[in-house]
Amino acid sequence: MSHHPAKTEQDNRFVLESISELLESTGSDIGRLSTTCCQPEKSERMQALLREFKQVGQPYECVSYGDKLIEFAEKTGSIIGGMHVTCCSPDREQIYQNLLKHINQLFLLAWRLKGVAHE
Repeated sequence: MSHHPAKTEQDNRFVLESISELLESTGSDIGRLSTTCCQPEKSERMQALLREFKQVGQPYECVSYGDKLIEFAEKTGSIIGGMHVTCCSPDREQIYQNLLKHINQLFLLAWRLKGVAHE
């Protein structure tokens, strides 16, 4: 992990665009997961996942948004992991894999937004 306090405007723009694209993909995957789940309305985990996703909001350039994304990644990673290991259908395996990959990428970008690069 290294600190890069002098981030360029171009890097910030790239990070925010990447976050926006990942949030869109994550939202689509959460929607697919919800519509294919046999208990979407009954599942407390599904409701928690949807709630967390709505709270993360649109990306903006600020260290506090980086903190918000890190918290989002930690909470949703835990929720998705729990849902994944207790899922009753192998058909949703790819959705879970995509979600976890996107959440990890959001986590790394959140740190970049805060001026910290993981190398």
